[in-house]
Amino acid sequence: MPEISTTPCPNFPVPNYPNQTLSESRIGRLSEFTRKFDGGGVPSDTAIDTFMSHFAHMGVRDMLLGCMSDGDKKRILCRAARCHVGTFGPGRDFLERRKLLHRVDQDSADLFGALPASVKETMMTRARVGDHGQIVLTLPDTGLRVPLGRALLGTGEGALTTYEVRQLLMYEDGQLESLLERFSVGLGRVDAQYPDNEACHVWNDLIERCIDGKPIEQFSSDRTTLSLLGFALRALAGRLSARGLHHEFPIQQMLANSAQAYFHAEAPKSCADSLIEMGHCYQRKGDVRLAAWANKIAANVLAGAALELWDVGRHAEAEGCRRLASEAYATERALAATIGVQRAAELLDEVGAAPLPLLGANIPQSEFDAFWAERQSRRQNVQSSYSSTPRLPSFAPKGEEANPEASFSDSSSSYTSESSDSD
Repeated sequence: MPEISTTPCPNFPVPNYPNQTLSESRIGRLSEFTRKFDGGGVPSDTAIDTFMSHFAHMGVRDMLLGCMSDGDKKRILCRAARCHVGTFGPGRDFLERRKLLHRVDQDSADLFGALPASVKETMMTRARVGDHGQIVLTLPDTGLRVPLGRALLGTGEGALTTYEVRQLLMYEDGQLESLLERFSVGLGRVDAQYPDNEACHVWNDLIERCIDGKPIEQFSSDRTTLSLLGFALRALAGRLSARGLHHEFPIQQMLANSAQAYFHAEAPKSCADSLIEMGHCYQRKGDVRLAAWANKIAANVLAGAALELWDVGRHAEAEGCRRLASEAYATERALAATIGVQRAAELLDEVGAAPLPLLGANIPQSEFDAFWAERQSRRQNVQSSYSSTPRLPSFAPKGEEANPEASFSDSSSSYTSESSDSD
């Protein structure tokens, strides 16, 4: 009969930590502290200080064992305590007041990066979004929580691979939402202070790592996922712009990526919204040339959508896109006129390539107006012919009305899809 081992399975597989196991008393203290936050409470600064201190030193014996490990045990536990506190909104506020939040970035890289690959994979597939927009990873069997930091998204030792980054952002466990979808839902529901600035950096870095310098259409073949990406980037850019953080974040590039994601998701109105917002950002910076160009692209996208919608009989939606296209064309002309040209395209002849290429076909307003007038004329001719042709009476079932032409209404865009764009 084989011998049964009584050695407990390591629950804290961090190199240089004694036995790679957290004691039951330490896990109990961790659980007690977690319940204070999870119950909606906000522990005092003193309570948080006490937890961080006692988690690293639980009595004289524990202190002696820490000394015998050349101080590694204490350093690891201090990192773990800061990480755990940094996964709760009020805890992040506490660390920010104590000028410790920036240290959590490296703490999380040291802890998470040292774990076995199988443990890291489990933690990433169970990742969640915290109350300040922070990404929270939980170590199995202990309840220890670690916030994803920017160092893990860099290129240094222990940083996540491109595959791991995509798994983290896009993984769907059965019917559960991906992390990207959960973040997008949060952006649509909570106040403008969500996420906090540090979490904004993490999300921007995470998305950039996922894009990996490739064309946006390669991010995903799923239109819903591309719409989620477009929404997350635009909502994030809007919050950062409102906070005046243009010097810290590539806001215009975020909006450009958002527009391209929406374009490939076949959501033209949302695409144009991102482009017009990008134009506003350039205008605030005093770059009228690029502001005009952003509106030029928006007009193109909307004009193309208007013509396509008209051709498939979705006339009400087509008319909505036509009105928006006319507004974008007018804005382009007005901005270009302030620097002495008629169209944004003329500016590009002077300065070279555009920061964002055209999305779809280039449709000058004169051509669009001609195309639109032609379609209107054809419809009027068809209606005239239809009304002059003798017809038998239509007998609809009792209680119903004859409906010779289907009617479509404009639908508003959301982070998941535009019903008017995706049929």
